[in-house]
Amino acid sequence: MDYSDFKKITDNLPDALILLNIDGDILQLNQQAQKFFTKNFPDINNRNSIKDFIENSDNHLTSILKSWSRSKMPVPSVIKWKINDIQHINDWQYQGFMFEPANEQDSAKLILRCRPGGENTATFARLNKELAKTQITLRKLQETREALEKEHERAVVTLNSIGDAVITTDIHGNIDSLNPMAESLTGWSQTESQGRPSHEIFNIIDENTRQKSSDPIQESLNKNKVIELNNHTVLLARDGTEFIIEDTVAPIRNKAEEVIGAVLVFHDVTGDRLARRQL
Repeated sequence: MDYSDFKKITDNLPDALILLNIDGDILQLNQQAQKFFTKNFPDINNRNSIKDFIENSDNHLTSILKSWSRSKMPVPSVIKWKINDIQHINDWQYQGFMFEPANEQDSAKLILRCRPGGENTATFARLNKELAKTQITLRKLQETREALEKEHERAVVTLNSIGDAVITTDIHGNIDSLNPMAESLTGWSQTESQGRPSHEIFNIIDENTRQKSSDPIQESLNKNKVIELNNHTVLLARDGTEFIIEDTVAPIRNKAEEVIGAVLVFHDVTGDRLARRQL
């Protein structure tokens, strides 16, 4: 799991919880643990291992860490801190357990729980189960996000591969995206067009009257329906090149059927139009 996720899960808990790896390196502290270390160890930022804070021998600490790594249930342990005034923590209880097993990339993650009083292990066992449930939820959310990212990537590849020009906008008609064909016909890049009003990018006139045409994207958003471009629509590219175009614009709706933007799909028919005129 991500270390920031550990803080989100544990910051509101009353216990001081320390996330460690199997070697005793400190990976993350929750809010209560941060307060404890800041109060008792002013130079906390210069210490990276639990070994820097306790008087237990290396062999004893190694044995403790191994016992934690083999159990998901809390294992009571004796911790001796390197603090001059330890009177206020003499009755503290220390327990550790394996929070996340090792994988191909990382070693096992362990949690050291520090809590005043001699509460029985059943309470901490319940805490452990809640943490495990939350961890599963976070993992599922991560898997869902990865699946959505893959779906988005496939959609982008598809849009970039088709022969039609595609422009999408937000609910206000400001540009969200242009596929490569739309970039080619309008003369605007995806980066340059981002957030600009659609009429600046999709500049069209009537082929016969040479008058500026109304913005079909705004019309579609206002009327909440599909709009077809007329047969005499000319797109004026950024460099002044003219393209006779055809196609449609439609609102984009979410699952609740609320309009969240618009999509314009068009293609260049200049060659076909000129061929028909010659015939």
